[in-house]
Amino acid sequence: MLLLAPFAFVETVSCQPLKPLVSLFYPRSNGRIGDIAVLPSGQLLFTNYPTRPGRIWAVDKDREVMVYEFYPATQYCYGVAVSPAGEIYFSVSSTGEVFRLFQNGDSTYQIIVFKRSVKNAGPIAFSPNGTLFIAEMIASEGSQSVYKLVPDAAGYLTRSWL
Repeated sequence: MLLLAPFAFVETVSCQPLKPLVSLFYPRSNGRIGDIAVLPSGQLLFTNYPTRPGRIWAVDKDREVMVYEFYPATQYCYGVAVSPAGEIYFSVSSTGEVFRLFQNGDSTYQIIVFKRSVKNAGPIAFSPNGTLFIAEMIASEGSQSVYKLVPDAAGYLTRSWL
């Protein structure tokens, strides 16, 4: 044991280096994968960036199932993220918007614009507390930024940038 500070001890143990297990989960020979997210059910979601029209796909039993196709057909879907509550969000870099998908009772989806005015909205991700992080995809001015939307006390995301 090594004394670092009063009453603080560190023990070291020697072991073999850990080797992560890497295995092919899903090969996609008929297209590209832009960004991925995982639903609470364990299903993998992905976007088909940079293919148009932008689509969100799910992997279900070793096959692709289209979840949503974004219109206009000239737009790409870039980032996809799943909130801690299981809601699906995606970004469209060319318009700088983040959208939220709502599932209807008949298993179809509709969307709303969740956030506008994010330059070149690219990858998006949720933290465990529900904070949504949005990264700029293209460094048009020579720098990139990451923005965040923080959940309020009720768990909803506030739409003001901090």
